[in-house]
Amino acid sequence: MAQERRQTAVTMGSVTTLTAAEVQAKIPLLANAQPGVFISGGARVDGAALVAGLLAQATAKNLTIRRERVHLTAQGQVVTSLGARQFDRVIVAAGAWAKELLAPLGITADVRPQKGQLIELAVKDYPIQENMPVLMPEGERDFVPFGHGKLIVGATHEDDGKFNLQVDPTVTADLFASAQRLMPSLTTANIAGTRVGTRAYTSDFAPFFGPVPDHEAILVASGLGSSGLTTGPQVGRLLAGSALYGGTPDWSEYEKPLATYLKPSAE
Repeated sequence: MAQERRQTAVTMGSVTTLTAAEVQAKIPLLANAQPGVFISGGARVDGAALVAGLLAQATAKNLTIRRERVHLTAQGQVVTSLGARQFDRVIVAAGAWAKELLAPLGITADVRPQKGQLIELAVKDYPIQENMPVLMPEGERDFVPFGHGKLIVGATHEDDGKFNLQVDPTVTADLFASAQRLMPSLTTANIAGTRVGTRAYTSDFAPFFGPVPDHEAILVASGLGSSGLTTGPQVGRLLAGSALYGGTPDWSEYEKPLATYLKPSAE
């Protein structure tokens, strides 16, 4: 399957099979390595660091960053603490909250929240840890090694969690048990922290983005799910270009028609 997909996604790099010993050599953290498939183009992203970097770049470009809750009016105005304001273009990139934000426009967005939790473990700091690949073991949680002895395990996909950002101890225990099955020497003392977030998903698990029907000055993006850190920067680039330069770009190569996900509330 990976070889087939590589035909249209050359950034995947090389795809090779590895023996258990070769997997062990790449990820010495493991105690019970299994054979696997290695994809050289795979990467890991520190979400917090990415956001911090984007905000720093925005500040360097003299952009104003305001942290406050806003909503839209039926006329497409943005209501902030400064009152209702009209902008040339507005990008709604609010994850699962997009449904709430677009409702005043008479639009029902096919998007729902999903809770995700992960744990951070403090593990032995191997010299090659900066270059260890992400591990997606069959039947277990994902393992994302970073440098300086940091290992991320997760994240979960909890449809019933919705917007609840409270840490669930039973989920933490499940994530730790998954890690311990591959690294039996771990104890709960290795748990350095937990993180909780909310993703946005559509009914068919595909993302959507573009101008809102009948409100061309408002652009929206949502439904990226757990691929947000991968696809989000590209979606953001496309939307930013549209907001800056206008026009009606053809994004059909990337997504289904926007009407698949945005419908008049009467329907």
